[in-house]
Amino acid sequence: MKKILLFILIVFIAGCGEIDNEDLAKEAAENYMEMVKKGEERSQIYLLTSDNFHDVFSYEYIDTLNEKSEKDTLSLSYSMYENVGQEKFSTYEEFKNYNKSDYQKEHGNIEILEDNEKNLELWDGKTYKDVYTLLYNVEIANEEGQKSYKKAEITLEPGFIKPEEDDEEKDSYMISNIFLR
Repeated sequence: MKKILLFILIVFIAGCGEIDNEDLAKEAAENYMEMVKKGEERSQIYLLTSDNFHDVFSYEYIDTLNEKSEKDTLSLSYSMYENVGQEKFSTYEEFKNYNKSDYQKEHGNIEILEDNEKNLELWDGKTYKDVYTLLYNVEIANEEGQKSYKKAEITLEPGFIKPEEDDEEKDSYMISNIFLR
């Protein structure tokens, strides 16, 4: 009986220390809004999208609207080639072929989900990621500085951030979409 109680206690304590993915997504969304609120330029480390807040005065978590599991893919757009690939590769095709080969070496068999003049999307056939859409009440300012109260749907997916310039990358969630209603 003592062994069973000890086992239950150990499992309970171990479970209490874990942070689930939804909590990590919520933490990332709120860290982003806090950084914007304080005027920190580094708030961009949380963004995978060009959508952003110009200013945040307050926010309040309401609910998790959606939690879904999606294929964890590698997507290489033409604009990515223009921004980082042109220095090393003379054409977008060369850039795509190199990355296809590299991804295949790392993951074995791969599926090519999309391959055209605008995008290359690859999947290893087995890994998925948890994507969350969180709903917040926000008090924000638009580009003209006018305050407004909105509901913000913030979609987040797994990614890596560097909290400070010299820090190591750490697992986090990143904002892939902000929709105001």
